Amino acid sequence: MNQKQRLSSIIFAANMYKLLRSFLFLFSPEWVHYFSMNGLKLLCDIGFKKMIAKSFTPKGNLEFRIWNLEFTNRVGLGAGFDKNARYLNELEALGFGFVEIGTVTPLPQAGNDKPRLFRIPKDKALINRMGFNNDGVEVVAKRLQAWQEKQSALVNLKSKIIIGGNIGKNKVTPNEDAWKDYEICFKTSLLTLIIL
Repeated sequence: MNQKQRLSSIIFAANMYKLLRSFLFLFSPEWVHYFSMNGLKLLCDIGFKKMIAKSFTPKGNLEFRIWNLEFTNRVGLGAGFDKNARYLNELEALGFGFVEIGTVTPLPQAGNDKPRLFRIPKDKALINRMGFNNDGVEVVAKRLQAWQEKQSALVNLKSKIIIGGNIGKNKVTPNEDAWKDYEICFKTSLLTLIIL
C-alpha cells in the first residue's frame, strides 16, 4: 500500500467514525453499550473473532508476569464495562490482556433508575450512576465456569486473558452488614476460581 492509499484509508476511517458516532449518539449511552457489545458478540460467534483479534491485538512481545500470573499485555479493562461476564470472548478479541468483571453483588439487582449513564461530549466522557446493576454472584460465577469450560474444550485456543472481579454490597444491605455481602461474594468467587 502506497502513501496515497494509506492516507485515503485514514480519511475514510475518520469519516466513518464521525458518521457512526453521530448515529449512535441519537440513542442513550446504555443502549449503545449493549447494542455495540451484542453486535461484536454476533461477529465473533459467526467466525470473525480471529480477524478482529488480529486487528486489535497489540504487536510485539508485551507479555509480563506478576504474582505468578502471565498477562499477554498491560492493557486491561476495569469493572463496570462487563458487569456480568457476558463479553469475555469479545473483550479478548479486542486485545485486552485482562478484564475486571462486576461490580457483582450477592443478590441480583436492577441498579438505579434510568437514565443512569450520561454523556459529556465536550470532555469526551461519561458519568456512570448505574448503581451496581448485575445478575448476582451465583449467576455470574456459573457464567464464568461455563466460559472456562468452553475455552478448555477449544483445542489450542485456550484463553490467555486474566479475569478479575469487583464485588460490592446490595443496595438493601445496611452499611453495618456490608461485610457479610463481601464475604458471600468473596467465598463464591473463590470457589469459582478453584474450579477454574
